[in-house]
Amino acid sequence: MPLHEESRGSLEINELILKNARQLIEQRGVDKVSMHQIAKASGIGQGTLYRRYASIGDICLNLIEEKLCVIKEDIRRGIEEPSWSTEERIGQVILKWVRFVEDAMVWIGALDESCHKLQRMGFEFSESHPYVFIFGTLSQLLNQAAAANEIGPCDTCFVVNAFLFLLEPDCYIYLRKSRGYTPDEIADKAYDLYFRPLFKNVKLS
Repeated sequence: MPLHEESRGSLEINELILKNARQLIEQRGVDKVSMHQIAKASGIGQGTLYRRYASIGDICLNLIEEKLCVIKEDIRRGIEEPSWSTEERIGQVILKWVRFVEDAMVWIGALDESCHKLQRMGFEFSESHPYVFIFGTLSQLLNQAAAANEIGPCDTCFVVNAFLFLLEPDCYIYLRKSRGYTPDEIADKAYDLYFRPLFKNVKLS
């Protein structure tokens, strides 16, 4: 057991693991980092590391959760901006979310490898915390717009999922790598396709 490991608190050890894992993965790429290297950099035994994280994928998902906390707070602040219309709030949410997806995928190397890496890491799109958060956020905004007669009747579930499945890993990687769209272009085109028409088609009584 590395020196003084037994005296460290559980929270301190977890923070140390994630800090060193983040540094190693950003420097070398996720495929070139091992659990042994993370344990060594953190000054802990491999047994201690495996008791907390079953694999590199488990660590990556925890690090993405950190990024998710940041973007969630940013989006919530934007939604509360009093000078923005609901349409503007939705546009900002979409742009920020696509940039989050880009950042997360680049960070774990998904754009340079197969999207199956995410699946091997245990990523289930429709059950993930990111999906649950953004689906709920966009659905709430659309429901608010409908209640205020800013948009006509629409199938909120279908509209939001149609947008989000553009960001499902294999589809997003195809748009980025094979078609060459930038994250901001994807956000703009998705907004124009799925959301802008809802606000244009309102029939005033």
